[in-house]
Amino acid sequence: MVMPPAKEVAAARLPREVIFVIDTSGSMSGSSIAQARDALELAIARLAEQDSFNVIEFNSYAKALYPDARPASAANRDNAVRWVRRLQSQGGTEMALALNLALNGRENPGRVRQVIFLTDGAVGNEDGLFKLIQDKLGDSRLFTVGIGSAPNSHFMGKAAQTGRGTFTYIGKIEEVKEKMGQLFAKLESPVLKGIDIAWPGSGRSLAEARAGPVSGRADRRFRPAGQSRGRDPPLRPARRCAVAGNAALGLRAYWPRHGRAVGAREDPVPHRQPARRRQGGGRARRGRRGRPRPPPRQQVHQPRRGGQDAGAPEGG
Repeated sequence: MVMPPAKEVAAARLPREVIFVIDTSGSMSGSSIAQARDALELAIARLAEQDSFNVIEFNSYAKALYPDARPASAANRDNAVRWVRRLQSQGGTEMALALNLALNGRENPGRVRQVIFLTDGAVGNEDGLFKLIQDKLGDSRLFTVGIGSAPNSHFMGKAAQTGRGTFTYIGKIEEVKEKMGQLFAKLESPVLKGIDIAWPGSGRSLAEARAGPVSGRADRRFRPAGQSRGRDPPLRPARRCAVAGNAALGLRAYWPRHGRAVGAREDPVPHRQPARRRQGGGRARRGRRGRPRPPPRQQVHQPRRGGQDAGAPEGG
């Protein structure tokens, strides 16, 4: 199992295409739009020169700063910051228009594509938006950032899960720098893309899944796609990794799951309660309805007078 590096290695970083989406609808008025602008300025300032980016705002309509993603040069970043500072909250919340602009549904070889969505999540057509994300995601990853005192955490959490990303909540303007810094420290160091695992031989399939997304410095989730051909996979369990989906209980294999290695076994034995025992030893006998039966009466064998057994016939 390939693990993230202990220290940042700038030369090993994959170039990124980062699409920032900011909600400028009327529900974002006041401190929410101020938090969103501050968070977006911080994000743009942290882009590397090898990255490319674009910024999309949406309310009753959706508008992109550039027709396509531009290189993250100093001039392009400065222009984007000036554009962000002029954004004001107004109008409705047409999130589908913004998602259509941000998610191109294509594969992006050689580049990690990340969509960072800043919003309060005040939408009504949640199921339709989840389907839109699933249909147009491609190999992008969607990261949602909740802004304001009461964002729609249910929608934003599930949207991030559907988009193979994470959800970050910012409740106060004082938290913008800290929480956005934590998020971007994770997103800035992708080290693997298009993870696919296979084993030789023939046998039972381990997972039915597409190639895994990016694994970076964070505790990323990815699905291994491969087969075990009747033998243990030649992998050691990892300590810091999370695998989406259920453990493969039909195989004798060790899988990392939620921060610890989990061993799977064939034909798992159900848990059985120990048998109840009487005070004098031995198992308690049970009747048809599961009630303990009383112990059998003990027959005392006593000889009759004259030395004859009680059961012996009397002689004449």
